[in-house]
Amino acid sequence: MIHIGCTVAVHAADWTGESSSSDWENESADWPTRYSQYLLRVAGQSAEMLELYQEVMDSVARKELSPTVLQDMQPAFARVRGTAYNNQFAEITMRFFTDMVQIGSTYTDELAELFLPSMEEHPLQPPPLNTTDPILWYQQLNEYATQMNARIVRTYQSLFDRVASGEVTPSQLQEVSTSYVERRYPQFLHHLSVSYFKLLDDLNDLYTGYQQEFLKGVLSTIERPDAFLLKLEAPLGETASATVSLANTTEAPTTIRCAANEIRRADGVGPSFSPQFSILPDSFNLRPGEEAILAVSLNLDADLFEVDVLYVGSLQITGHGEPRFEIPLRITAKPGQENSIPTHSE
Repeated sequence: MIHIGCTVAVHAADWTGESSSSDWENESADWPTRYSQYLLRVAGQSAEMLELYQEVMDSVARKELSPTVLQDMQPAFARVRGTAYNNQFAEITMRFFTDMVQIGSTYTDELAELFLPSMEEHPLQPPPLNTTDPILWYQQLNEYATQMNARIVRTYQSLFDRVASGEVTPSQLQEVSTSYVERRYPQFLHHLSVSYFKLLDDLNDLYTGYQQEFLKGVLSTIERPDAFLLKLEAPLGETASATVSLANTTEAPTTIRCAANEIRRADGVGPSFSPQFSILPDSFNLRPGEEAILAVSLNLDADLFEVDVLYVGSLQITGHGEPRFEIPLRITAKPGQENSIPTHSE
């Protein structure tokens, strides 16, 4: 097995594309296929959520967490992550509504162009997504839809004028329209199914993602007193360093690999992130009885860390033929000289 000791030192659509008839027939079957895929996806995410909830409940039963931990930590999590959640929700719904307007207008334009190929209209572009002001965006989308409807009305009016003048007979109109629907309606349903299930998937991913982030944050607050800890501490903006001694106590040569996992605030607030750890060496060979020193350092960047806030993570150690194990990391940025309060002597 691998023996560990440590010393710590702190230093500074293409919607109008053509397809074959067999492709359209396959597309028309997308509804049941996509629904099955959606249910499988939801089932998998639900299973992951249940596992996390079970971990929390087990930790409460072992008295590692307070029975009120979810209620205690939820307000802070919502305060920090609520804006990002709302922005993502707005972006998802905005994209769906934009798709619905564009899908309808695209197929209407196609049908009209079969009779009015010479009719030129400047393409209309939907308003860009604006999650910072969803009310204004919805107003702009309504104006866009109104312009699209007005263009459709003008197109149909021109078509009716041709029918009235005898340029196009009612039978020709019916024949071409029927042929168009038979060719394009399956693809129309395909585009609807893509947008609809994309909406469901995105909303479900958003909800489960934030729930998982919250629960993982709750679990990360558990302190295990018997665990070996590696502490990294330095003034904000400087570099925290530590060393770990690794020894090969087996009778065979082994290859050691080291990597740092994502870290997060110990209070569960905010998402996890991957700062730039320096691990030297991150991969090396050890003969039986041989030892090596692993140097771990991390710059406590002011853009990533807050002063006097505990961050948790782990250092992952793997050896050939040996079970993987992790060394818990505890990271704290202390006030620098520029953040300290000067004292005055009389």
